[in-house]
Amino acid sequence: MNFVRAMLVAGVVAGAAACSGARSPEGAVRALAEAAEAGDRDAVYALLGPATRARLAADAERAAQAAGRRELGPTDLVAAGWSPPKWHAVDFDVLTRSGDRATVEVRGAAHERETVSCVAVGGQWRVELQ
Repeated sequence: MNFVRAMLVAGVVAGAAACSGARSPEGAVRALAEAAEAGDRDAVYALLGPATRARLAADAERAAQAAGRRELGPTDLVAAGWSPPKWHAVDFDVLTRSGDRATVEVRGAAHERETVSCVAVGGQWRVELQ
């Protein structure tokens, strides 16, 4: 499982939380990381980009249909904070930035590395999960 998915499933890194987005790509990734570790599904969802939100909404609809009477929303699929982090992120750097798109590298204390895609929406940066 890659780092980005692990942030949603397991809440794998720490940083500064925000509920509506961030002013920089690295700020968005850092905020998502802390929200995931804290188990704050609503904050995690608020920091996700439109493509990731659309994918979660479609997945939630399919899951709700399969579950019968139980209604599921996109945030029900965000399992942030359910298990301890696989590794702890200590540094966030923008690798590329062009217009409303950016790629952020996340590095861990034991030299772990992952890249995360971000998109600017309405003046705030959000994270797009692969």
